[in-house]
Amino acid sequence: MHPDSENKAGRPELAKQAMGGFMWLSAANGVRAVLKVAFLAILARLLTPAEFGVLGAAMVVVWLSMLITTLGVGPALVQRRTLEERHIATALVTSIALGATLAIVVWQSAPVLGGLLGVEEAIPLLRVLALAFPIGSLATVAECLLQRNMRFRAIATAELISYAVGYGAVGVTLAWMDYGVWALVAAEMSKLAIKSVAMLFAVPESLRFRFDTRAFAELFHFGSGYTITSITTYLAMQGDKFVTARFLGAASLGIYARAYELMMVPAQALGVILEKVLFPTLSRLQGDLAGLRTGYRRGMALVALLVMPISMLTIILAPEIVRVMLGDQWSQVVLPLRILAVAMYFRVGYMVGQSVANATGAVHRLSARNSIYAVLVVAGALAGYRWGLGGLAAGIAVAISINFLMVWRLASSLTGLPLRDMLSLHLIPARNAMLAGIVAEAMAVPLRAAGTSEFLVLVACLTAVFVIAAVALRLAPVLLLGKDGNWFASMLLHNASVQLRPYLLRLPFS
Repeated sequence: MHPDSENKAGRPELAKQAMGGFMWLSAANGVRAVLKVAFLAILARLLTPAEFGVLGAAMVVVWLSMLITTLGVGPALVQRRTLEERHIATALVTSIALGATLAIVVWQSAPVLGGLLGVEEAIPLLRVLALAFPIGSLATVAECLLQRNMRFRAIATAELISYAVGYGAVGVTLAWMDYGVWALVAAEMSKLAIKSVAMLFAVPESLRFRFDTRAFAELFHFGSGYTITSITTYLAMQGDKFVTARFLGAASLGIYARAYELMMVPAQALGVILEKVLFPTLSRLQGDLAGLRTGYRRGMALVALLVMPISMLTIILAPEIVRVMLGDQWSQVVLPLRILAVAMYFRVGYMVGQSVANATGAVHRLSARNSIYAVLVVAGALAGYRWGLGGLAAGIAVAISINFLMVWRLASSLTGLPLRDMLSLHLIPARNAMLAGIVAEAMAVPLRAAGTSEFLVLVACLTAVFVIAAVALRLAPVLLLGKDGNWFASMLLHNASVQLRPYLLRLPFS
């Protein structure tokens, strides 16, 4: 049978698996997003912007080092068409060896790194957080194996429990006990340790330690490109924070980081889910151009439908969002949040194109574009910081938008998605975003003028938008969602009923 025929025959089952994974990850990330908002609101009142800034400076180094701990051999396990035990064993040995090496390097160079960041208080934090590297290397390989086998429920459970315990039980408790920035350090370490253990227990394979030179070479071609892409992406995501810490100080970094974190909530709640689901799904469609094109188009349509209205609402309701979630001491977050929210869709949308490039093995072409993105972020931050956090946020928003266009062009060339189709799928989401903005603004203006509390303004505006959207969805789903959005909603409802039916049947009244 021709490979394309096999791919076409397997598409319905693959779509079901992908939709089931999206459902589990969405549910877990939805709960996690609620917990994150709650924990952030509590921690923002127990800790100062400077304390958040010190941890943010240390995490610039930690996150970069974590990307190197596998040399991309973990994701290569997901992308390979044929996987053998020797590949898994080699990936595990490589990951642990690199994790241990990086832990030693960061521990020894902590004073130098703290000086480069311009935050001397970060030195002891770096030495403690360095212990996360060998722990995280275990979780990376285990998670990639679960991802390859489409076991998204196990991934979702591990991530949710580790975050709830790490930040909810450990972080909040220690912050309440006046441990300051060390409460955040303990939260990060606890989260990572719990996640690693949960992932290892969920992997059905018996993990062995054995290094095979040939297996390493087979994994390294993809892995090296993936690692370069990850590093350049990371540098792009952290370059603005480095400039902020270096030239504006830890307190400004704490404020800017909270604005960026709020803007990134949709990226973490949706973009990361899509990336985890699309990467293994599209990897199985290698050679099936029509399947790749359909997956890319539907992924972009979903992101546009969900994120464009959220972006508009964030711009309008930024004062209420900041004061309700963070408190009055964080009022300076409002301006950079509004500016960054303009680029929210581009920040999430590029992750779909990145999944296409990774799945098709075009990692070196993607890394070249991400290198340009990293330069653009640093250039934008350097050009904008002279005008304060608002100017810095504007420079970053421009860099994010340009990066989206570069990755979109790459993904379109890999899938053959015409420009006409790409533009048309944005018409309905853009209309929905405008309508949501009009409703929110019409509600917010008189309520603000009447002196209504920020919490009630936020609740009233979001409720009005939700009710109108629910009515429109009930009366004309295709008009509200478009063809791709309606297909996605139908598939999601069908898979939800199938996944939940066994649990419902166990209820006493079933």
